[in-house]
Amino acid sequence: MSRNGSSPLLAVPFFAALLLAGCVGGGGVETVAVPEARTYEGPACPAIVVQSGAEARTVYSGNTADPSRIRYQAGILAVSRTCSILGDVVSVNIDVAGRFVGGPAAQAGTVRDTLRVAIVGDGGTVLSTRDYALSGTLAAPLFGQDFHVTDSIVVPAAPVGVFYRVMVGIDQG
Repeated sequence: MSRNGSSPLLAVPFFAALLLAGCVGGGGVETVAVPEARTYEGPACPAIVVQSGAEARTVYSGNTADPSRIRYQAGILAVSRTCSILGDVVSVNIDVAGRFVGGPAAQAGTVRDTLRVAIVGDGGTVLSTRDYALSGTLAAPLFGQDFHVTDSIVVPAAPVGVFYRVMVGIDQG
């Protein structure tokens, strides 16, 4: 506290307001238009596709594919994407939701898998690929847990007539 009983921290917002007033006042300061990113889901925004065969993964207890030995399954339940474009780049905002579910041989504990996301151009050209660690804790009595991945991936805008796809799938963790 200062000698007159007011806090010097109370003066900070006052002086900040004065400084800002000087910047935006009519004293010849010129404003520059900054382009805004546009959010869209139209044809230039890559479609999101769950890769065939990678929508779920089953983990067994032991080296057997016996259904009674399923420890857990990890599966993708929902996917979505939106895009923001600014100049010649596109930010693809992905959202993937899924669930770990225990099987007949489930045991309490942590389970792990990997979500792979790739942005692919026409002809299979990979523009970006990322892996996301998935983990969950299975516990009695339900032996299930949700997972959720949200991220933004920036890629060059597709040329006219070229379409990108966002491929997602569960890979071995």
